Amino acid sequence: MSLFRLLARTGLAFLLFAPATHLMAQAPPPTDPKAACAADEKSSACLSSLLAAIQQLQQRVHEMEDKQAAATAAPAAQAAVDSPMPDMPMPTESVGTPKLQIHGFSHVTASTIDHQATVIPPPTGQLISNRTTFTLGNVDLYITSKLSEKWSMLAEVNFEADDTNNFAIDMERLLVQYKPSDLLQLSVGRFHTEYGYYNTAFHHGSWFETAISRPLLFQFEDSGGILPAHNVGVSAIGLVPSGGWGLHYIAEVGNGVPHDGTVQSHLDNNNGKATNLGFYIKPQWASGLRAGFAWYQEHVTTPSLAASVKENDFIAHVVYITPKFEFLNEGALVRHKDDLTGHIYNTPGFYTQISRAWGKYRPYFRYQYINSPTHEPLNNGINLYAGPSAGLRIDVSDFVALKVQYDHTTRRSLPSTNTLATQISFTF
Repeated sequence: MSLFRLLARTGLAFLLFAPATHLMAQAPPPTDPKAACAADEKSSACLSSLLAAIQQLQQRVHEMEDKQAAATAAPAAQAAVDSPMPDMPMPTESVGTPKLQIHGFSHVTASTIDHQATVIPPPTGQLISNRTTFTLGNVDLYITSKLSEKWSMLAEVNFEADDTNNFAIDMERLLVQYKPSDLLQLSVGRFHTEYGYYNTAFHHGSWFETAISRPLLFQFEDSGGILPAHNVGVSAIGLVPSGGWGLHYIAEVGNGVPHDGTVQSHLDNNNGKATNLGFYIKPQWASGLRAGFAWYQEHVTTPSLAASVKENDFIAHVVYITPKFEFLNEGALVRHKDDLTGHIYNTPGFYTQISRAWGKYRPYFRYQYINSPTHEPLNNGINLYAGPSAGLRIDVSDFVALKVQYDHTTRRSLPSTNTLATQISFTF
């Protein structure tokens, strides 16, 4: 093969693989090798033309290599500018830093009571005259953080005023949760006892609730509630394979509550532990329906009692909830047995609440009833408490609600009362 043909084929192969845009951008060789070598392939003109063509091809190769290197270096240089520490690996979701989120809830209430010598809610039980007052509600901070795919934490910190007009800080919930699947959610710390519906569906933010006030049956311990709303220990909840029934189990153990309004968050005043066992169903064939039962038991010992009291609480609920309709029904039997005398005190209670939303307006009605024996040792002097409540909730924005509520209350050995209240609740 002649030298001209070898170089011609080499040049042709290069030109075929080179981008067309680069070829068009370059000027043609100053001399045509084919014309120069047509007469004599060994002439000086032919050799000079071939050398010039080779040099031009080499120059094109160098230019293309330079452009490719510059294009590769540009993203790396930009990344070095954007990164505050280019020599250190940036944290990613898999390496993970906790994803902390904080939400807040609060409310302000104005209320008036019509009757003289009305007893304010337990446990204080003080006599007050008819009174119109503004009440600054609790400021509730709801804190969550995703620790990993299966671990998370939750804290609920409450800033609230008491009957002496002093603010106090209360750690309502603090727990770490482990959830490997729907079959198990394990919580360790301070939690809301998983009995019934209201106590775990509505926590300390009034904005979540339809009504202004909680049913007395599910009031918190420091507001006169007769059920242990909080506990410190271990809680396990999970799904039981049950077809379309949506059966869930509940198993909890903790320090319990001595019924003086103080949750035993640091020390248990006896060696016994409170237990709570239960179940509920959320059938797939009846969306919005939930029904369940729980049994809570503990031995209660307090300095004010001459002997300990065995407590057994039986709580059942049936609720039906859709975005527009709400129908809540819960009942409980609180059973206390005096270990010294053997006397048994039974306190039945229930409430029913129904509401329907029309746009931003949601009228509601509730009837509640608690009948505690007169000499009941632990129920804070509630005795008989019964009556209807009616109200209206208006969602004036996505995060602000205005409520108006009327209550008529009948109590044993005390005059009936009428209360009118309005409240603005919000989340932030």
